[in-house]
Amino acid sequence: MKQPLSPFRTLFFCTLIFTISGCATYQAKPLNLSPKQPLNINELVSLAPAGAVSIDDGLNLTEIATLAIYANPILEIKRAQLKVSQAQVFSAGLLPDPQLSMSLDKPNSSTAVNAWSAGLNFDTTWLFTRTSALDAEKYFMTQNKLNLLWAEWQVVQRVQTLTIQYKLELQQLALLNKIHDLYQVRFNQSQHELAAGNLTLETYGPDLTALLDINVQLSQLAQKHSQTHHDFCLEMGIDSSTTLNISDLPSLKVVPKNVADSLLTNLAGNRPDLLALSAGYQAQESRYHQAILKQFPALTAGITHAKDTGGLVTNGIGVGLSLPLFNANKGNIAIEEATREQLRMEFNERMTQSRNQVEQLLALQSLLAEEQQYLDQHIPPLQDMVTQAQKALKNGEISSLTMLTIETSLLNKQLEQLRLKQSIWNTSISLNALLAIPAEVTYSTPQKSMESI
Repeated sequence: MKQPLSPFRTLFFCTLIFTISGCATYQAKPLNLSPKQPLNINELVSLAPAGAVSIDDGLNLTEIATLAIYANPILEIKRAQLKVSQAQVFSAGLLPDPQLSMSLDKPNSSTAVNAWSAGLNFDTTWLFTRTSALDAEKYFMTQNKLNLLWAEWQVVQRVQTLTIQYKLELQQLALLNKIHDLYQVRFNQSQHELAAGNLTLETYGPDLTALLDINVQLSQLAQKHSQTHHDFCLEMGIDSSTTLNISDLPSLKVVPKNVADSLLTNLAGNRPDLLALSAGYQAQESRYHQAILKQFPALTAGITHAKDTGGLVTNGIGVGLSLPLFNANKGNIAIEEATREQLRMEFNERMTQSRNQVEQLLALQSLLAEEQQYLDQHIPPLQDMVTQAQKALKNGEISSLTMLTIETSLLNKQLEQLRLKQSIWNTSISLNALLAIPAEVTYSTPQKSMESI
């Protein structure tokens, strides 16, 4: 007849089976050494929620920003970081594993039996620190959600700025080409007159210099436009050869000063980056509280079951207690307290910096509005002057040089108007972000994350 398994062996095998059944399995995931291929237009549109984007009538600013949110490669990394935070919350909520100890003693005497013992110990410190540890990780996860949302806002800001810059640079290139054509005609005439001996170098030289100068301006703007296109494609995650049909720019809406002043009063409760800093501070509060709790003695409790060499079977309990005589977690307490103070100062500094940036942009917006009003008043008379000058030129009342001067003056002012328009757009977009005015796009991170602080 088979002997039944001893309690020692039964406990050992049960523990072994239970441990193996709960193990995770390893799966290798080698790096892909080939660069990721950029998206084409159809792949880009497929990333956005159904119905959010239509390419049939051209992409507007809202649709472009929505596509950028779902295709931007940097945001993909941010979303992967958020998964790490979610895993950390899961880890913080797990109970600590108990400790199993077993021993076997074989006596030298033939009259004695084998002695064995088995014990199960459990660290009870988690009973006091689990709540604060879990709270800290939850706040960190909230912080990462808000940081992701703020990163999406910044991508929207950059891609809308680049879109406006791209469209306005095309208009500037068209105006510069008109100026170039005027100077080219003037230079060709001067070159012909110089060859015929009807013109001196004193007149020919400035004409050549003016043509060379406008060529330099054209080249510089073309290079800048190429860089704008490259940056735009990088933000969108598409190949630089991809051509997007972008619709006309909407009318510009600036932020009134009274609205900005009202939004400033509750900036900390509306802007994702400030809410993220607040969540990070709350997480550090929990970590500091956790460090305080860990200064107290750590209690370990356990049970034992044993048999001695005389065959006597015993059951027992054991308690272990750490003595906080030297360390007492004082180092970690000091670190967490100093970190909390650092985060408090960072939050206050960000608040001050945000207010200063808003006030600076509001002042700039006011100056740009005055300049725009001035140009809007004086460009129409210049246009009338060009019309009158064209008639005067036909009648021989003015020279071609005077006509050239008047035409280029108008075109240069129109160029200045476009540059000013771009500055006003940039200021308005920056103000919207700083004042926590979200763009009308479909975000991947729910806006309700902002209400969790």
